[in-house]
Amino acid sequence: MLVILAVIGALLMVPGLVGAKATRYYLTGTETLDHIVDPGTWTFPDGNIHVRGFVQLYEDDCSDPRVSGWNTVVVNADWDVNWAGPMWGTFTVRSDEEVTWEGTWTGKAYADGSSFIRAQGHGRGPYEGLKYFVTIESGKMSGYILDPHGG
Repeated sequence: MLVILAVIGALLMVPGLVGAKATRYYLTGTETLDHIVDPGTWTFPDGNIHVRGFVQLYEDDCSDPRVSGWNTVVVNADWDVNWAGPMWGTFTVRSDEEVTWEGTWTGKAYADGSSFIRAQGHGRGPYEGLKYFVTIESGKMSGYILDPHGG
């Protein structure tokens, strides 16, 4: 009898777990270069431009204060003679609330000086378990924070 009650109790809990939905908190903002932290290594094979470990500090100003703050970005790139081509790297955002977001990004630079970047990361500290997704088009940010537990 005790086993049957335990099974019934477990089955009653399942709909609550299945019904939980993730919550998205949408954001917009801007990202502005503050300064270069480390120029990294630049090589020029066959007239192309290869960059590794180029570290920049950006100020991110977002509609969601949890991701506004200082963003340290590590850039790697394989550009052609027109400064166009793929880019990738890592980022760490230290928000005004001293909470760190960490992640990776990929993107492309274009010959006209514009760029397109997709980034994804995860929260630290009180935001542990949250995920961060953003696209950046020439300094304009849009994206969301995902709370998988429905916040």
